Amino acid sequence: MSIHHKNRIKYAGYGQNVFKAYEDAVDKITIQIGSAFLQEFTNTVSYLCIKGGKADAVLFCKCAAELRFKNLTDKMFFEWQRKINDVAKISPKACKVLLDNNSTTTGSLDLSSWLDWIDTGLRYGANSIDNMADYFSLTNQVSLSFFNEHSGTLMFANIKEQLKLELKSLFNISPDLIPNKIKFQSAAKQRSSFSDRVFLLPPTYIGSSKRALKTYQAAVFHMGAHLRYGKKSFEVDQLKPMQVAIVSIIEDARVEMLAGLELPGLNRLWTEFHDAPSSGINTAQRMFERLSRALIDPNFHTDDGWAAKGKRMFYQARDSWDDPRISRAIGNILGNELGQLRVQFNAKDYVPNPVYRDDNNGLWTFPEAPSEDMQAHDLNVDLVEARRTTRGNKKNSKMQEETSENENEKYGIAKPSTVDEKSGRLIAKLPEFDYTANKLRKDWVSILEYRNRLGSSKYLDYIEDEYSEVIQKSERLFSSLSLGPSKKLKRQAEGENLDLDASVDALISIRTKTAPEQNIFENRSKPSRSLAIHLLLDTSESTRALVPNSSKSILELEREAAAILVKSFNKTRDPFAITGFSSNGRHDVRIQTVKQFDEEFGMSNEMSLAGLASGYSTRMGAALRYCGTSFNKTLTDRKLILLVTDGEPSDIDVNDAKYLKFDTKRAVSELKNVQVDVFCVALGEQAGKHAEQIFGKSGCVSINNLSSLPTKLTNLYVKLTS
Repeated sequence: MSIHHKNRIKYAGYGQNVFKAYEDAVDKITIQIGSAFLQEFTNTVSYLCIKGGKADAVLFCKCAAELRFKNLTDKMFFEWQRKINDVAKISPKACKVLLDNNSTTTGSLDLSSWLDWIDTGLRYGANSIDNMADYFSLTNQVSLSFFNEHSGTLMFANIKEQLKLELKSLFNISPDLIPNKIKFQSAAKQRSSFSDRVFLLPPTYIGSSKRALKTYQAAVFHMGAHLRYGKKSFEVDQLKPMQVAIVSIIEDARVEMLAGLELPGLNRLWTEFHDAPSSGINTAQRMFERLSRALIDPNFHTDDGWAAKGKRMFYQARDSWDDPRISRAIGNILGNELGQLRVQFNAKDYVPNPVYRDDNNGLWTFPEAPSEDMQAHDLNVDLVEARRTTRGNKKNSKMQEETSENENEKYGIAKPSTVDEKSGRLIAKLPEFDYTANKLRKDWVSILEYRNRLGSSKYLDYIEDEYSEVIQKSERLFSSLSLGPSKKLKRQAEGENLDLDASVDALISIRTKTAPEQNIFENRSKPSRSLAIHLLLDTSESTRALVPNSSKSILELEREAAAILVKSFNKTRDPFAITGFSSNGRHDVRIQTVKQFDEEFGMSNEMSLAGLASGYSTRMGAALRYCGTSFNKTLTDRKLILLVTDGEPSDIDVNDAKYLKFDTKRAVSELKNVQVDVFCVALGEQAGKHAEQIFGKSGCVSINNLSSLPTKLTNLYVKLTS
């Protein structure tokens, strides 16, 4: 290894882990292909440390050392390395997901196909890093289709019916089999999962078709054994994540051994996947793998005293295998001993092995509010809850299988619309407040941005003709607005008053015989207006209704009022944004962007405003929180969300009338804490009553004569911003 390159990484401050991974990789690669790769390899390691982080650089080194292309040459290595570097420059996030799956992809594709797969992913995610990462995670349908075509990979959909028949034959059970698509989780880390009678399986197990079929069979038969021989879920209580993992390993072996006594062929199938060596380094992952093999394979002998003790206790308890409590008892003992050995356990990166084993979540009852330790273990509580929701909905099982992410619970009476994934783009996960639990549920709602249906490109011309007098009056009002307060300017070269602080500093300088500061005056700036406004328009289904004594709908008047404001904004030059919102359950809060803060209002914005359409429900708190995030890059003194709505917060998955009201009230409070004001314009008497309960008397106004909205909204804006 070149001393220059070695020292560059060693003394760059990247840490011992990076240097060790780099050194090991270089040694292995040099033996295979020589050292010509070294300079570019060193550059890439350094770049990943800086752009992605030390963990990404370590992962890259490990992938380079374990590259699985057949007949690897120096040219092939260069091609691979340069493509990894290209992806890293576009997005370290996408690059990490790609590297997570490197062993799988380079072991299943030749270099040419692998490069084509990468290029397809770069095109697929050209406008969205999330889409790119999704593609490289090998859960995306576009990615899987390509991969299946070029590698001969067996897909879950191809053998689903066969697996159902085999489960019925062996265990006399008929669980729902559903593809488990967890965004951005690498295919290498994907595991099956179960909850009651719902089995979730990865869309594919990478490898030959024969091997993949065996893996699917081993996975579903393993979960079938849990249903047959398992009993009540274990309570987590005060267990640490490491103890949870060990108890799960014992329980896995217990149900497998019972199933094997009844159906001996299952033992042969499962044992085939256990290939942990009898000795080696004592990391938690390796020790767990040795324990798993020792428990299921009586002929396996290991130098690992801890695993050997676990095997001895397990087989001594053979007469009690039908009692799940032995798993907890043996697991507690082994967990305490492993803790005394001070073996490091990284719960975040832990994956149960072998690959057919499930993720353990179906074995446990998780607390409502997980402790920090349980959060660190990343036990996917939400995923388990989703499976339980899916559990009893037999009538809709076909729809659930096709969508794979339908977690809607049976609240209310409205039927949710199917989410149009081609149109909706996930742009944020936001919290929501549950007043019954007094808890802010993290990442509870999904904000999806939908393309607007475009309206007329002459919409503003129509507004000018229709509301010429209103526009003229509003422009006069805006012209007379106060420009805002002036600011005190310190340390000025001239002014009417002395700046006390600057004067004291100057006096000190004189007494210490150094040159004093000349700017010792205080002045005031010219009056300036510093305000940004986000106009939030309710576009829910109720806005389709016609206004009394008018041929126009409520939404039409909202659009026209917004257009008049746009004309008036030209006078004040206030930064502004306009957004329409509705919702179709917590997984589909629908945002229609008309204009963002950082763009000029042009023809496309005009057409977006004219094309706003009514539909769905009104998850108001989520929309307000989303608008609050839009101010992050605005530098104005005051920030205002002006909400126009004709009703109270509601949605199809909520039957408690208070729930979304409390959440909206909490959202308003959260925004106030970050200096974002919220004011509600309620359309109609009933809407006004609800608004007053949420926003307070000073935070809302009710407009009962809806036809007057275009005129009154402008006047209201003048009052709010004067």
